[in-house]
Parts: sequence; structure tokens; C-alpha cells
Amino acid sequence: MSDGVYIAIPAARELKRESGWKQVEGAKHSYYAIRCHYTIRERQLGEPVRRGEVVDAYTSARGLAQTKGQMVEFEHTSLRIEEAIRQSLLEEESILEFTSTLAGGLGVDAIGKISGEIQAQAQARLAESFSQSFKVQTSNTLRHKATVSWEYTVDPEKFPEGATVVLTKAYKRYSYDFYLALVDYLTVKYIKPSPFSKLRRVKYPPIIAGRAFNFEKLNLPLASIRFWKLLPHTFLPIDEKNYKLEVEDPFDIKVEPLVDDRPLHAQISLKPTLYSLSNSAFPLMR
Repeated sequence: MSDGVYIAIPAARELKRESGWKQVEGAKHSYYAIRCHYTIRERQLGEPVRRGEVVDAYTSARGLAQTKGQMVEFEHTSLRIEEAIRQSLLEEESILEFTSTLAGGLGVDAIGKISGEIQAQAQARLAESFSQSFKVQTSNTLRHKATVSWEYTVDPEKFPEGATVVLTKAYKRYSYDFYLALVDYLTVKYIKPSPFSKLRRVKYPPIIAGRAFNFEKLNLPLASIRFWKLLPHTFLPIDEKNYKLEVEDPFDIKVEPLVDDRPLHAQISLKPTLYSLSNSAFPLMR
């Protein structure tokens, strides 16, 4: 994964429909959307390479260098973990509570801004609870299969004659550092300019002098999502007597608090904007 993979929830396709927006409580013709933009940075951890499953075995012969070659099909989750995270986010209670709290501070007047106090309280609760409650659920549909060929020359000087030597998979521990980069929001309201006119759509906060003011940069660290990455072209030989399985579950994913001193500089595009998406969801006149 390259540095800076982004996930936006709700997705743009959902916000093109009225059903993707929430109705303001107690207001028949008022709707709002709060969109969370997450960024994920991949980081290799300092832990040593660990041994996984045995893929082949041979007997060492004195003075005979053996070349081993094989086609290996292996299954791993690392390439599709973004989709697993996306699916898990849709069900995460701390995120739902966070957006609900922000919605409570989202005015439907001309300002339509989330208050700083509510935003700070919501951030503090989210940062505290997210890493404790968030679980990344992987399934067979999220696993990616790949086939590699490898060739390894066995050095007879490294193993005693007659020893059973096994080749094992190699795994490295990685982390996806997970941040809530920013949120944007918009309220769409229908008003009646005169008693005899149709309802007309208005948006809050309005665009002023070509500038939008409906977003807040947060850069809030949420969690470190730790997983095993298979090194597909690396196989480790070892005397079978000394072999120990070190990675029992290659699909094991752990969520821990994120401790990272690196500043987050996320350049996230808000296009399509909520302003343009709302044009698809709500007609100008009703």
C-alpha cells in the first residue's frame, strides 16, 4: 500500500440519493450529511521476520548441492485489508456515536457549523474508545490468492548429512496507521419563499465568495492495525529438529492504540463535494 490510502464514508454513490442523507429530527424538509475521511499509512514494524508453515522438505546430502524449485499458491489478506476496514467501519459503534454527536452540534441556520466544544468532546471520546472496540473482520471473500515460483539452492555445508531440512514461509509484521483526517458536512433545507411558491432548496453553510466552509480538519490518530505480511519470494530453510511455527494464524489482525510522532499531512480531495452530490439527491424545487 502506498503512503496515503483514503476511505470516505458515506461513499459518494450513496450520497447521490436522498436515502443516503439523514433527516433533521423534527424538520420535515431538512436533511444533512456528515462524511468522514480516513487515511491509512502502511508502516513496517521493527519485529524480526517470523517463520510460518512448512512448504517443502528434503534430506541433506554431504557434498551435494540441491536446487529446489516449486510453484506455490498462497492466500493472504494484505492486499484487500482496506475493504475489510471499510466494511468494519460501517458497523463500528464508536464511529456512529461520533457522527451522531457531531450531528447534534450541526446547526440548520445560516452558519451551520459544528461547534468547537462539541467537536473536541466527540474527538476525545472517539480517540479513547476506537482502538478498544474496533475489530477488523476478514472473510474468504476478502482474501486474495496469488501464485509464485521460487528456486532455492541447498548448501550442504550448512546442515549435517541426513538431516531433514524444511523450507518455511516468511512473514513480517506491518501496521496500518489509521487516522480520521477530516469531516465535511452539509445541511439541505427546503423553504417556501412565498405562500404561493414551491419549496426551494437552500444549503448551509453557504458558499461565500467561491469558498466552502463546511469541513473541519482533525488529523485524529485512531488506531494501529497490525497484521502479518507474507514475503512471497522468501523461504527460510531450517533443520526440522529446530523448527517452530511462529505465525500460527497468518490472518491475525490486532488493533492497538496508535502511538506515532510523525505528523499527518493528508491531502484529501473533497470532490465530488457534498454541494454537488446534494444536487443529485435533491431537486432545486419541490
